[in-house]
Amino acid sequence: MYRLPPRQRTSFRILRRQVADAVLLDRRVNPVLGPLILRAAGQVGYVQVRHHPRTRGKSGYTYRRLFGIALNGVFGDSAIPIRAVSALGLACMSASLVLGVWWGVPDRRLQITAPGIMALGLLIVFVGGMILLALGILGEYLLRITEEIRRSPRYFVRSMVGGPVADAASLPPGHQDFRTLL
Repeated sequence: MYRLPPRQRTSFRILRRQVADAVLLDRRVNPVLGPLILRAAGQVGYVQVRHHPRTRGKSGYTYRRLFGIALNGVFGDSAIPIRAVSALGLACMSASLVLGVWWGVPDRRLQITAPGIMALGLLIVFVGGMILLALGILGEYLLRITEEIRRSPRYFVRSMVGGPVADAASLPPGHQDFRTLL
């Protein structure tokens, strides 16, 4: 969808039964279909679609709802914001340590009249960075816990070439054989 011009994008999708069943295995409250389909299908093809103007009614999507869906797509299943908070915390801690060592006694070099104000500022930035780093680490643990609770399959077997066919009892917990779903 991302390579097509804006007027040719659509939210309608045609899926093979195997891909649809794989998407249905995911137990998220607010699933984002694009990544789920890419994960299950591996490759996606595009079909040219002619769009016609709406003849009756109006869309049920308000700008607020669309904004909420977009935020869910960005933050719902991504560790990037949490890792950004961790990186910001680490950067704050590092910057305050480097500046503290570089300036040594910053009050004399910068000719600050209030003694200790620079040390206090660097200490506040350092502690703030520690808090952000701790929040990022806790967020990573929460993401891993939710992944485990969701029990999404780690991989999907689209087809098997040669070798013995495994029975459903030999599959790891949380994995399903697609032959039983069809």
